Amino acid sequence: MQITFFSFIVSIFCSSVLIIIAYIFRRQEAFIRSFGVSTILILYLTALTRLLVPFEFPFTYEVEVEGVVSHIVKTIYLDQIEPVSLSIAKILCIIWVDVMVLRIVSFIYRYCKVKKEVKMYKKCEDDDQYSRVFNKIQKDRKVIKVDIRCSDSIHIPVGIGVFKRAIILPDEDYSDLELEYILLHEYTHFLNRDPLVKMLVYLFCCIYWWNPIVYLLKKDLDKILEIKCDLCVTEMMKKTDKAAYLTTILNVLKKSGNKSIQMKDVTTALFQRNSNLELVERFAMVVESSHQNAESKTSFSGRVLLLSILVMGLSYLFVVQPLYHPPADQMKPTMKLMNLILRIRI
Repeated sequence: MQITFFSFIVSIFCSSVLIIIAYIFRRQEAFIRSFGVSTILILYLTALTRLLVPFEFPFTYEVEVEGVVSHIVKTIYLDQIEPVSLSIAKILCIIWVDVMVLRIVSFIYRYCKVKKEVKMYKKCEDDDQYSRVFNKIQKDRKVIKVDIRCSDSIHIPVGIGVFKRAIILPDEDYSDLELEYILLHEYTHFLNRDPLVKMLVYLFCCIYWWNPIVYLLKKDLDKILEIKCDLCVTEMMKKTDKAAYLTTILNVLKKSGNKSIQMKDVTTALFQRNSNLELVERFAMVVESSHQNAESKTSFSGRVLLLSILVMGLSYLFVVQPLYHPPADQMKPTMKLMNLILRIRI
C-alpha cells in the first residue's frame, strides 16, 4: 500500500466526480424532497473519504497510457527546471503546502479570536427562564454541556464550538415557547455535530485550495444543514407545533439586524441573512415532511451509502499512469548485448 503521484491524480478525479454528482442532485429540489438531505451528505462524505485516502494497493491494476499523457507527465513530474533543479511538480507542491499552511493558520487565529470574543458575552445560565427552558430541552435528549450567552452585538441566534460549545442569543425578551424553539434548534445542531462538519469542510478547502471542485462542498452547505436540523427538530411535532416553530423563526427574522458573529464557516445560525428563498425551501420541507416519508428516505439513504462504498471500492481497482519507452541511445547498447547473447546460443 502506497501513495504515488498517479494514485493521487486518480483520487482527485474520482472525488471530484462524486462532488459534482452530489452538487447536481443538491440543486434539484425534487430530489431533496423525495430522498432527503442525508443522501447528499453521504455523497459528500464518500467524496471526502476518497480524496483523503489516495492509496494504491497491491491489487490495483495499472492502466498504462502513452502519447500526449506521457509527454505531459514527463514535463511536469520528471523534467527539472534549472537552476533550482526541481521539477514543476515539486515546485507546485511547495506552493501548495505554503498556501495551505497560511490558510489554516489564518483560520485558527480567527477562530480563537471569535472564541475569545464569545467569552466576553454575558452568561444566561443564572436566569430562571433560560435555565428552566434549557433543562426542559435536555430532559428527553442526550445531555451535552452548552453555555448560553447573550449579547447586544448580535441579532441572530447562533451556535459555535466543537468541544466548548456555546449558544449566543440577542439580548432581547422571548416568550418561553420562542426561547424553547430557538435553543432547541441550536442544541440540535450540536447533537448533529454540524459545527464540526462545517469546520472540517472549511479545513478541507484550505488543504485542497487549488481544486475549484472542492468549493462546491461549501456552497449550499448551510442550507443542507439547516434543513436537516429543521427536520430533526420537527420530526415528531404536530402540525400546530410545526407552525409555531416556523412562526418563531419568522419573528426572529423580523427583529434581526445586520450584526452577527463572524466566521460563518464554524457557526450555525437560526437562519442566514438575505436568504428568503432558502427559508421558503426550509419551510416547505418542514410542512411536507411526515414520519412515514422519513422512514423511506432513511431506507434510500442506506442504499445510497452501500452504493457509494461500492463505487469508492471499485475506484481503487485501477490507476492510470503513462507508458514510457527507453530513449534510443539507451536502447542501442541493450540491443547489442541481446544480439551477442543470441549469437552465443546459436
